[in-house]
Amino acid sequence: MFKNFLHIAICYLKTKHHDASIKFMIKISFFAMLCATSCLTLVISIMNGFEQATYKKMQSIYPDLIIATHDNPFDFQCLQNLTTDPSVGIAHSSAQKKNKVFLSKLHDIANPSILMLHGIEPKDEQLVTDLESKIIDPIENTNLCNLLQQNKILIGSELAKNLDLQINDEVILMYYQDQFTDLFINFDQKIVTIAGFFKTGIDELDNCMAFCHIDFFDIIFPNQPYHEIHLRLKNIKTEQTSTRRISEHMHCDIYSWKDLYPTLVSALKLEKYAMICILLLIIIIASMNIISLIQMLITQKKRDIAILLCFGMHPTSIRNIFITMSTFISLCATSFGLFLALIIGLILQRYPCIKLPDNVYDTDYLPIKLECSVFFIIFITTIVISIITTILATSYMHKIKIIETLKSS
Repeated sequence: MFKNFLHIAICYLKTKHHDASIKFMIKISFFAMLCATSCLTLVISIMNGFEQATYKKMQSIYPDLIIATHDNPFDFQCLQNLTTDPSVGIAHSSAQKKNKVFLSKLHDIANPSILMLHGIEPKDEQLVTDLESKIIDPIENTNLCNLLQQNKILIGSELAKNLDLQINDEVILMYYQDQFTDLFINFDQKIVTIAGFFKTGIDELDNCMAFCHIDFFDIIFPNQPYHEIHLRLKNIKTEQTSTRRISEHMHCDIYSWKDLYPTLVSALKLEKYAMICILLLIIIIASMNIISLIQMLITQKKRDIAILLCFGMHPTSIRNIFITMSTFISLCATSFGLFLALIIGLILQRYPCIKLPDNVYDTDYLPIKLECSVFFIIFITTIVISIITTILATSYMHKIKIIETLKSS
């Protein structure tokens, strides 16, 4: 039966006796659906690309999960047991200490810059974050183990630019250990060497963050407990499961960078869903052309419909012919539209040529992320919308009066 519907539908579309308006409407319906599906696919892929670029940028400096110790002694044995548990999904861990310090040039102590100094174990940090990939100077040797030795520190590029610092420059690190005398604070000083500069693209980090070896940190801040434990997961998709499992055993605060930037995450999702809704409206508008086409065909083929009804064909079967016709148009248009979006997406991935304004987006070129699930969902959604609109367009077919139609033909 479907083959008969398809045969009649194709014959109706290919007939040479169509009016010029119907032929033009068939082309308009086809290209409107093609452009709508292609645009929707490309926009969603680009939004996914921006989301991926933002996540990648944040994860380059932040780990998958952060355990806050709140200056309390940390149970490393429990963490070791969880690391060996496959159900938790922890790949690597890195302990970190931090404290606020002042940094100034040797001849400009009166204007220090405040920053957060992080004491890290370079070998562990390499396994947890992508900090090495953010080091812009020196270019050749970006190994954390080689850079963070003795009294050397790694600072942000914006801080280095503001203080006009270069590699191997000596600066003064001023810090205090809660030693108050009346209304004054006694600062200790340490001369440190700039080992390199990193750039995350986040101003608050590039201006106010520095890294040193944890052994050097213990020299200037002795007996200070660990502040954070950074975790790298085996699979980022199991973030919620891993968080729940760790919380059950350790009873501590666990969060990710998404909890630190909830506004950014919400804005990305809202922007993406808003664009999807807007472009779905464009698909619905494109399907209105199919409604117009089907109604024009029903008007032109009113005599054929009356004859088929006289031969005993059920009205539902006649409606299925027009549904098959619109589905065929939508199927071809959507397939070509998705194929066109795939070609354009692959070109943009292979040859990123659309440059974005500096310091506005999280990437230099227009990002795009192609996902099979996006193509499949758009394909099914477009076909369903076209079927629904065709059912609405053919809802008045029962009003066709057979005798009057045959007399007037």
